[in-house]
Amino acid sequence: MLMRLSMVATATLTTLNILPVLVASASIGTREIKPKISGCSYPVYIWQHDPICFKRGMNKKCSTEGGLAYTIVPGAQYPRGMLTAFFWESDLDWESVPRGLIISNANDATSPAMLFKYGLSYQAGSGHLRWSVTPGSAFVDENVKDTPSGPDAGKGDCLPVRCPKGNKEGACSDGIRSVDKPHMCESYSQNFWIDLCMPDGNF
Repeated sequence: MLMRLSMVATATLTTLNILPVLVASASIGTREIKPKISGCSYPVYIWQHDPICFKRGMNKKCSTEGGLAYTIVPGAQYPRGMLTAFFWESDLDWESVPRGLIISNANDATSPAMLFKYGLSYQAGSGHLRWSVTPGSAFVDENVKDTPSGPDAGKGDCLPVRCPKGNKEGACSDGIRSVDKPHMCESYSQNFWIDLCMPDGNF
């Protein structure tokens, strides 16, 4: 079954399960990243990753201090809890303070998780979006696809990433990048789709 985490601007998504996750600050233009679920047979738990707190929950607390994960339950119209947006800040640079989403199929502190990291890079003189995705062993048996869909998508290195199921320990040579060489989109105004549990025929 297909699960799709949709990182998109506010388009017509009324029939899908939506959890807003990231919103760009007004200084660089408003963008939203919204996970949505449309298939997997198990719940998905999402934490915000930042340099201070490895897993920050929907109640703004770390997982080690009573934090609660954002939870999307199959078949539910909305994830449990308030619809909350995080801020994608204009001074969030990849080289020093990249942020990310930690996505897991188990709600505990030790289970494997997928990591989607992002940040802005000013090394080339203007803000470019840099990002990487590592499915992790949590999704080793699933097809995972990450697709930028904003300005400049499909150009240069701003391309979809496919991580087929069966990758050893969840590693994906197409998805994972080092801090020195992540994927890069010329425009920071990117929207993303993260697809989990993709059928082989659609992958």
